[in-house]
Formats: sequence, structure tokens, C-alpha cells
Amino acid sequence: MANLFPKRILEEGAETKMDKINNTCRRTILETLKVVLKDEYEEVLKDPVFGPILAIVENKLVYSGKIIHSFICKQLKVSKLHELWFVFANRPLRFSMQEFYAVTGLKFREEPELDVNNWKSDKGFWSLVLTKNKKINLLIIRDELLKVCNEWTYVDRVRLVYLCVIHGFVIAKDLRVFIPQEFIRLVMDFEKMGMYPWGLRAYDELIASIFKAREDLHLKNSYVLDGFSYAFQIWIMEAIPDIGSMGQLFPFISSTGSLDAIDNAEFFREDEKNDERVGRIVALIGAKQDWRQFAWEVETLPPNMELSDSEEDDVEEPAVVAEEPAVTTKRGKRKLIDPGAESRKKELLCQRAAEHNSGVSGEMKSFIEGLFTSSFNSFTELVKKDIQERFDKFDNEITLLKEKVSQTTGPSDTVGKDRASEIPCPSETLGKEQEKSSHSPGPSAAKRKGKSKEPESVDPPPLRRSPRPVRKVTKT
Repeated sequence: MANLFPKRILEEGAETKMDKINNTCRRTILETLKVVLKDEYEEVLKDPVFGPILAIVENKLVYSGKIIHSFICKQLKVSKLHELWFVFANRPLRFSMQEFYAVTGLKFREEPELDVNNWKSDKGFWSLVLTKNKKINLLIIRDELLKVCNEWTYVDRVRLVYLCVIHGFVIAKDLRVFIPQEFIRLVMDFEKMGMYPWGLRAYDELIASIFKAREDLHLKNSYVLDGFSYAFQIWIMEAIPDIGSMGQLFPFISSTGSLDAIDNAEFFREDEKNDERVGRIVALIGAKQDWRQFAWEVETLPPNMELSDSEEDDVEEPAVVAEEPAVTTKRGKRKLIDPGAESRKKELLCQRAAEHNSGVSGEMKSFIEGLFTSSFNSFTELVKKDIQERFDKFDNEITLLKEKVSQTTGPSDTVGKDRASEIPCPSETLGKEQEKSSHSPGPSAAKRKGKSKEPESVDPPPLRRSPRPVRKVTKT
């Protein structure tokens, strides 16, 4: 089958280990705008072009970098410029402009009469940015402009929301990358902005980033993924709708819902390359090929390429390991033999044997784990939000109850307070009576006090002594 079909970039079940995947398509900036510029955000939410895109933010779709990285490692190396092919469960799946449009609905046809260079100044903030050629990025918007945009006109604040949706989500770039002047000129005229082929621009940006990430898989331990990667994740979920039971997979997806729409002429690109290997795959899909026993060849790694632990099967081990690492010569380059390759290889073989006996491949385990993590994180966010809303409601009810109690003063409260003030404390009464008795001059004074209007005090009863006889002390 040499050169009859495209090769996999990695063998089945093998994934390169990445320390970090820097995804630039983030919901955080849009969630901030939803709070700070609520009215302007809701205005953009009604837009027929970008409103459906913001549904991802509204539904709080959890981003799964693990799923996306797993699929990037499942690519077939084709020569197509505007088309990606992947292998999942040994079955081929296509990701093209047709699938991207079915997922996003963004416009992909170019309008030849659309003039994106001319714009009309309204002497607002963004007109000043274009006139003076100022540089603006999402970091400046987040840390500076959101604090002062209340002084702008309403339409300029709506433009700010549009730019954040475009540059931070649809054609996502790093926060420090400056917004192209072309985008600012487009948001100056909402009619022109609606005619622009955002889908075509976003798709090209996304697959260019995936191509770059594929090149970095063996060279780096991290990579940057620009573009509308959320759309790529949604396509994966659409192409494999029933991952648990491994039911039907959809190698092609169309906005019309037809599974027979393989090559729609609407998405034809004049500069696209022909690849007869892809044509053979399409023909086998049409013939209902059973892919379970199909053997995909794997792309040969470049010479002296460092392998990850999951790719140690091809490592040759030395027969004898000396006290110092032996040096072998190959193609004029020096290469150290790794004495730990044997242990890593045995560990990998045991791991793959366990996966084989369990009936679930490593590819399947990785994908299910990613979906479970995504679902669990989404559920956790919903529970936290529900608990917080309940606590806030409970706190507001307590506050209202306290205010009502403090404002309510009835007759019973007044009477109760007066009576309570008239009742003396027992300790105070006893202290006063003892003081009076100690300062009493005699019976005549007591008689004069008895004639007064003050209430008579009752003397405490005299103390009684114990009838026990006093012990006599005898002298010896």
C-alpha cells in the first residue's frame, strides 16, 4: 500500500507529551464584556452573524485541550492546502471548509465589490485610532479601555465588543497581538462588516495553526493554537456523537444534513492541490469500506529525532552496557546510547499489552477521559453557580427581614420597655436597703420615713444561728 494512501503522523495510541498548550481562543474577555458592557454585549448578541458564535459563551462550553491535542496527533499527512484528515478508531474523518461552515454558519464567500479600505470618520475613539494609526490589543482593552469607555459614544462601545469577539474568539490571537487596522475599518461600517467572509478568514487561520502545531509535536514540549479552536472541538463532537458505544461516525458533515454531500462545489478553492490518495479514501468511504482491519502506514520520523516514552518501540538497545556510555557513529553524527531505553520499552510494552487485553485502546481511553473531564468541569460550574445564587438569595432575604424589623415599632414594644425600666434589679434593691439600714439614726427617723409617700421597704429576715452548742475549751 506504499503511497496509495496518506500516512499517519503517529502510530495508533501514541501521543506526544505536551507540558502546555497555549489556546488563544478564550471566553474570559467576552465574559468580562458581558458584565462591564451589558447593553452593548446584548446588542451584539442579536447580530445574525456573531450572535450564534456568542452562544458558546452563553452555554459555557468547556474547552478541552486534551481532546484537541489527541486529535492533532491523529492526523493523516496529506498534501491538501485547505483540508485536514484524521483517523479515529481506524476510520478516516475529514475537516474542511464545508464542516467548518456546518458548525459555525460564518460566511465563506468573498464579495468582490466589498471595499474594506475606505471608511467614514465620526470623530469618535476608533476614528481617532485609525487616523493616528494607534496600536490596540486585547490587553490594552482589558486593562485600560474598559475603565474609560463609559465616556465614549454608545456605537463606539458596540464596536469594542465586536472587535473583542473577532480578535479574541473568531480569529483568535494572543492578548498582546495588535488588532489589524482592517478589522477596525470594518467595524466602522456594520453593513460592510456583515458582508465580510469571516468564516473563510477564521478557517484559514485555524488550519494554519493546526499545521504549525503538527510540526512542533516532535520538536517542542508546548505549542500555541490560534484561531477558532472551539469550532474544531464542536466538529469533533459532531463527527463522533456517540463516543461511549462507538456507534456511527460521520466522515463528512454538511449544513444541509445530507451525508452524501462529500464535495460541495460551493467550497471549491482555486489554489487547492490535488491528492489522489485522498481520492482513494473518499472512494472507499462511498463503497462502505470496513476500516477495522485496514492497516494505516505511519510516517517515518526524521533522523535523530528524540522520541517520547510512548514511542520507544523503535529504539535499538545495546547488547552490553559499559561503565561509561558508549558512542556510536551514524551519518557522521555522534549519538549517545540511552541505557534506560530497555526499562522504558518494557514499561511501554506492558502498558500496551494491558490496553489490548482490556478491549479498550489507548486512543479510546484518552478520548473518553477528555470528554469526561469536559463534562465534569461543566457540571461543576453549573453547581457552583446554583449554590452561589441560592446563598445570594438567602442573604438578600435576611437583609430585608432585618430592615423590616428595625422599622417596625408598635404600642406593645413601648409598654414592654417602660415596664422593664420600672422593675429594679434585685442586686440594686438589696444594696440600697443595706445602705439605708447602716445609716439609720434611730427609731424616730424610721417613723418619719414611714410617713413619707415612698413605698416601705421590707427588712431582710434576721440570720438564725445554729442550735448546736458552743464547744467549750478546757485548760489543762
